Amino acid sequence: MENADGVKDGRFIVTPPLFAMKGKKENTLRILDATNNQLPQDRESLFWMNVKAIPSMDKSKLTENTLQLAIISRIKLYYRPAKLALPPDQAAEKLRFRRSANSLTLINPTPYYLTVTELNAGTRVLENALVPPMGESTVKLPSDAGSNITYRTINDYGALTPKMTGVWNNAGGIFRLNKRIDCRVILNRRNNVISEFKTLPAKHTMLAYS
Repeated sequence: MENADGVKDGRFIVTPPLFAMKGKKENTLRILDATNNQLPQDRESLFWMNVKAIPSMDKSKLTENTLQLAIISRIKLYYRPAKLALPPDQAAEKLRFRRSANSLTLINPTPYYLTVTELNAGTRVLENALVPPMGESTVKLPSDAGSNITYRTINDYGALTPKMTGVWNNAGGIFRLNKRIDCRVILNRRNNVISEFKTLPAKHTMLAYS
């Protein structure tokens, strides 16, 4: 486990630390909370869980020249205190922006991490950003970027939230949210095949699996 800065951290323990897994099988990892209530209780905390998969080696080919690749999956782990006042589905619309000549600062006043995607300034596509709770993140802004800002975030279910759109108040340099474009995406998944896709008017984007 690593903390948000990529430094090894022992406040969460993954068990078993090592195991063999045969083809087409699965195993369950347990994550033990060893934080002892020492993490902030007014906001989320971010950790990274690194899982390395080492391929098996055919003993009959030990003397041959082979190339083996060990793949590491890096998975986000969010620690969320139980009594945060703001519902998580309202966090995306709280995001604010500050613009300078060549950069755009994303300001997150909420207690949640916000993964911002599909960020556009006019017709210019900007890079995605992970904005920490009560914090800021800055992305590069082209000189010809427009005044209209649109963005979406990724929610707890891995789905995209409704698209937010707003414009700049040139007098005060403040981004004003105009509206959110609401839709719901429903995916019915059977045997890893998407059998249905449709959009409906709704307040939140959701993924439904069956």
